[in-house]
Amino acid sequence: MNIDTLLSLHHNPASAGRRASARRAEMFGEAIWIRGADPISPEIRPWPSSASAGEHLVVHVEPNAQARRAYAAWLLDNGAALPAGVAVTAYSREAAGLHRLWCLAAARLALPSRVRVEVRHDLVGIRLAQIALGFGVDTFAGPLESDRKLPLAGVTRPDEATREGIATLVRAAGLRPVFEPPANRVAS
Repeated sequence: MNIDTLLSLHHNPASAGRRASARRAEMFGEAIWIRGADPISPEIRPWPSSASAGEHLVVHVEPNAQARRAYAAWLLDNGAALPAGVAVTAYSREAAGLHRLWCLAAARLALPSRVRVEVRHDLVGIRLAQIALGFGVDTFAGPLESDRKLPLAGVTRPDEATREGIATLVRAAGLRPVFEPPANRVAS
């Protein structure tokens, strides 16, 4: 993948989505991780040249040609050096949905499989986050509300921002939700 190819995909969202989704499928199959996380209010700060394992990077990318070029260069120049377990999500404060989706697709196309590409529903909204599943993301993250039960039946009444609600959105996209184990427990 080179910078010109990444940049050309900005003008062809359907192709960006197909290519990034195909790459995600090669790497992870149909599994989408659902990760509960505290709400964030991203700060605009320089993009890091390195990160620690387990770190969640929120990269701010303005929707203009210069910022897109800089972002694509950052992905290609720094992506290979990111350690396993790092998660990257791109974000723009501007209401530019296709730009945000391109940023996520570009990350999946440029980054190795050991780096997670995350969509944060608290940053982009639950609907755009669901659409991002078709643009190569492998992790759906953000604050999770408690599942509610119907008082008499005792069955789950999912809200969209609950574990089960997000799992339903992932299934509706034709993918398989996978929940990360709690941080204080080792997966068996």
